[in-house]
Amino acid sequence: MGNGQCITFKTVVEVVNENNNIVFLLTLFRHTAPNQLALRERNAMRLQPSIISRITKSISDRPDYKVQFGKVVSRAEDVVVGQLYDFAVGQVKLKGKKFTRDFRLMDFAVGAMITDDIAKLFDDNMDALWVNARIMHDFKAQDLAVSKKLKSSLMEFHFLAIERCGDELEAFPFVVTDYNGQSALIFSPYGPSQATQRKISSDFWHLMLENPANLFDYDSSADLDGVSVHFGRRSSQFYYEDV
Repeated sequence: MGNGQCITFKTVVEVVNENNNIVFLLTLFRHTAPNQLALRERNAMRLQPSIISRITKSISDRPDYKVQFGKVVSRAEDVVVGQLYDFAVGQVKLKGKKFTRDFRLMDFAVGAMITDDIAKLFDDNMDALWVNARIMHDFKAQDLAVSKKLKSSLMEFHFLAIERCGDELEAFPFVVTDYNGQSALIFSPYGPSQATQRKISSDFWHLMLENPANLFDYDSSADLDGVSVHFGRRSSQFYYEDV
């Protein structure tokens, strides 16, 4: 990773009014202080929450980046912007054969401002129901969840964390999953470093926690330790039941 200036992004902001949809194309420049720019974007959303429906980044103009410790099978065009990385959903293949679920959501959620229904999921170690709904909302990824989930898990989403700054940009694939309802991330056993994994994990989980009520209703099923379960969010209410 180099120390060069950050590149320019195109930002599409959908503004909805009563009569029609108006799309504004803004150009945002990221130099050496991406945190300051991210803060300005969030302030804008807080000032006008009723009219700004979503902010995504187009990366069609980005220079090539090198994928490390895995391969990208497919990926979405748009990315959602964190403090340090851009995140794209898709399908990836991690380098290696033996993987561990690390960097649990609960380890990064201390002090998060969440509603009582979400807090109950966290207390019951079933936060994966909420993570499912968050990812589906922010990444429009309801059709990109891996249908054959990992053993003892309710969800499996594949992501690419793309560096924002540097002379030689790198991207790191990872998997968002859970163990019996407790959300965690999976990286390749070959890398990146533990420090980089923790930075990506912190950036991703705090992105999810930033707007905890932005959720998508869904229905899903899984097999947990031989028990078939049906779960999801219906009419803005989470549910979990044995089949």
